[in-house]
Amino acid sequence: MNAINETCPPLEDIAAFLDGKLSERERARVVAHLADCESCYAVFSGAARFQLEEEEPAAVIPLRRRTSLRWALPLAAVLVLGLATIPLYLRYSRMPVMLSAELVDPAALKDVPTDWTDDKRGGPEDAPALDTGPSEVLLGANLVDLRLNLARDDREQALNVLSRINGIMGGLLFVKEPAAFYEKAHGDLYERKRTPEEVTEEAARVEAELTEIYSDTPYLPLGKWTEAGRLSALAGNTAFFEDRDNRRFPGWLLRNAAEDLDEDVVPTLKRIRGILEDSDPSELPHEDLAKQFKGILDHYQHEADAADAL
Repeated sequence: MNAINETCPPLEDIAAFLDGKLSERERARVVAHLADCESCYAVFSGAARFQLEEEEPAAVIPLRRRTSLRWALPLAAVLVLGLATIPLYLRYSRMPVMLSAELVDPAALKDVPTDWTDDKRGGPEDAPALDTGPSEVLLGANLVDLRLNLARDDREQALNVLSRINGIMGGLLFVKEPAAFYEKAHGDLYERKRTPEEVTEEAARVEAELTEIYSDTPYLPLGKWTEAGRLSALAGNTAFFEDRDNRRFPGWLLRNAAEDLDEDVVPTLKRIRGILEDSDPSELPHEDLAKQFKGILDHYQHEADAADAL
């Protein structure tokens, strides 16, 4: 077992991978892991750099991670595997871009209600002052609900979601133009000046702008991912959970943004990550997943309610 992380392959597997001794399925598994694991990729890339510096076709490469392992590393293997893996590593070391159009499948989720909370506001009078994190999470969740209801041509539910979005916008910075769009979209839908279908394209553009504005914080994508996961779990739809970015997202957050997350949310993310890592997508405990996702949303809703009560 790897000394750094229980989910990492043994060093012997990485050695066999470099020597071309793995089956196609095992090789694909190691490539996928190297693309997503900074620790293992550091071992791989370090060995590759060492070999290139030595310029010996069959140099013996020492690798140390508490214990040492040595194996022959052909230069050609380093060049082929290294050049193939580096773009994957660069791609998967970044936070996935969560866009609602790519997260939800209107056909698969056509009968799943999007209401996961009511519109009641309020909280304890002595609630502490909070940052914008809860609002960004809730905005992300509502963007998914808006996308889904527009795709369903459900005017009434789209109006409800837009009302929630407009309420959230008042507490966010740098969103003047997007806020104007959502306010106008609500008015146009209410007055039947535009159909949900006519709002959809512009809504996607504005969502992309918001995603770019908040690209340096984990909250907005966390909200989108959580709501899309909750809906997919309720529907028993495996497509969301088969997507690589969606499966790796909780792990990315826990490695790269855990300090930004509320400590009460971290155990829930670990639970979801464990389920997704240990279960076949076709045999997932959807009821448990739906409960875990809803727990994250309810937590941030409570935080937002507490902040509003100040």
